[in-house]
This record gives sequence, structure tokens and C-alpha cells, in this order.
Amino acid sequence: MADVQVGIQTVGRDLKVMLGKTGYNVNKLEGVEKLDILELISKQLEYHLETRGKTHLTVNELIAFLQKESMPPQNHNGRDAMVKLEELRCRERARLGKHVSQNEVEHFEHALALIPDSEIRDVFELESQSAIPQESQESQGIREFQESLLGETPAKRRRLLDAEEVLPEPEEGEVISAQEEHILALIDPNAIKEHLPILGPCLEDSKDKLTKIRGIGPWIQRRLNKIQIRNFQQLARMTPAIMQDVAKAIRFFPGRIQHDHWVFQAEKLAAGKEWIVNPPFTRSGSSQLITITGSKYERELMDIARHYGSNDSVLDMEHAECLWFSAMDGRKITALERLTLRYIMETFKFAGPAREFLSSKLEIQ
Repeated sequence: MADVQVGIQTVGRDLKVMLGKTGYNVNKLEGVEKLDILELISKQLEYHLETRGKTHLTVNELIAFLQKESMPPQNHNGRDAMVKLEELRCRERARLGKHVSQNEVEHFEHALALIPDSEIRDVFELESQSAIPQESQESQGIREFQESLLGETPAKRRRLLDAEEVLPEPEEGEVISAQEEHILALIDPNAIKEHLPILGPCLEDSKDKLTKIRGIGPWIQRRLNKIQIRNFQQLARMTPAIMQDVAKAIRFFPGRIQHDHWVFQAEKLAAGKEWIVNPPFTRSGSSQLITITGSKYERELMDIARHYGSNDSVLDMEHAECLWFSAMDGRKITALERLTLRYIMETFKFAGPAREFLSSKLEIQ
């Protein structure tokens, strides 16, 4: 009879190296058990998923670790590796008599299903070309599709990637995937019933297209509809506590709802001000960068500023919010975006409160 592997086989030193590559400061670790480090690795990867951050850990390194722990992923990709990491974490907690919630891995897998492949890949450090297995025809097609989007605006790239990598919204009468049907069947339609007096009811004739909100794709919209959230006004009324319950109900990562600013976007859309979160400007070129007097700036931000600030028009608070939201792009403000916003503030006219708003945002970011 073969020996049964018990416990985490990887030595603590190597676990700490992995944890360090996720961005965690391992210098403050002292006297921790292997399970503690494993859970920190898992939490760090989930945090980067929620914030669209990036680690220095490669998919190959994570898979090699999982193989050593007898938890090899079915496919050689970050999605399956993250699921197996969650299985390993739950396995070790159960082995040591620690609490593990029922269906914890299943809930994680259902939440991960809402994250596009491109964003999962972005969490990991790129492999060297020699270390990457030969990609399948399907993977090659996805990669070529993504590369074709490099000249598009960030907002358009998100919309197209969500449509390509998650699921297109079904046409009337079209049957959605068996996987999503299965997940929808598990979602309790009354899961947030206690919050509906605050959120407000939603009749069929007041149903909004929630996919207009950055971070909400067709799958998320269908799950929200299942728990009786169907319009912008309902999302605009969410409190932090309600966000947590909504995320739990639709089996999603709660940090994503806050990080993607669902409430802010829903408020603007409910007020008929979609232009703040999706400005209808005309692009001046296909590249991401624009050169002005020898310096490079972020083209989309410059195009938005020119669209609303032409002919010496004064940009008000809503224009400032539009610029700031576009710069965030679901992530932290980059150095280039910060430089561009400062150039815009120097070049265009702003009302006092609008200038103060952008100045304060740039100072605290």
C-alpha cells in the first residue's frame, strides 16, 4: 500500500519565498506555522485578484508547488492553479481540525468564474519563453484577440475582453452555458431579502443594463438579477455591509465590488449621467500615448480633457470626476496618468472645487 502524504511537504523557507513573491513583507513573520504561510499566500493572491494587482510569482512556480503537495491542477493555467491552492488550504485546515466552511472551494471557484482569463494571467509574473508550454489553438486565438485590442481604449478593451472571455449576454431565447445554469440554480433568490427595503424593489419595467458598470459582465448581471437586483438605483444604495452580503449571495469577491466602484458608477448612471463613467469622446489616435512638446501623456485622458475643455470651457466637478474615474481604470493611478492629470490641470480651466478635488486625489494616491 502506498504511503499517504500527510501535511505540507514544502519546507517553510521555500513557502516564505513564495509568499514574498506575492508582495507580502516576510520580515515580520516570526514563529508561524506552514499553514499560516499557505493561508497568507492564498489571501495575497485573492487580494491581487480583487485589486487587479500583480505579483512576482509565476504560474509555473505555483504549479510546481501544488504538484509537490499532490494537488496538481487539471490544466496548466492560473485559474486551475488558484482553485487547487484553495483546495490545499482547505485540506490542511481540515487535517489540523480547523474550521472549514461547507462548499468553500466551490464558492471560490464560482467567484473565480467571474474573473476574465486576462486578469488572472495579469496577477502572475510572465514566464520565460522556454518555460511556457506550447499553447493550444484556443489559447493562441485568445492571445491574438487580446493583442488586437492594444490600440483600443481601456474601457473598450474591458468590454471586449469580458464579452470574449466570460460569456456574451444571451439573445432572447438563447440557452446560457450549463456551468452558469448550475451556479444560478445554487443562488438563493431571497439571499438579500432583508436589504430590499433599503435597496428598493425592482419591477421588470425598470430593469437596467447593469453591464454598463465597469466590473459587471453578463455573468455578474445574471447573478444580480437572480437576487432581485435589476437597476442602477438599487446598486447606488448599497452600504459596505450590503456589499458584503451581495458578494456572498452571488458568490463573488467582495473587494471587487468596492474596488470597481459599483456604487459611484450606479449613482451616476441612475442620475442619467453616464458620460461621467463612459465619456463619449473621439480618440485622436490609436496608440495609448500622445506626445506633446516632446513629453508623453496618456492619450485617453488628454482626449477627454480636450472634448470637454475646448474653446476655453471651464471644467467643473463632474468633469473632474470623469477624468479621475477614467484615470483609475480599475487600478491604481499610474505615474503616467498622474503626470497627465497634472498637465491637464495646468493647461485647462477648472472651477475651484474641481481643481481642489483633483489636487486632493493626486496628493493622497
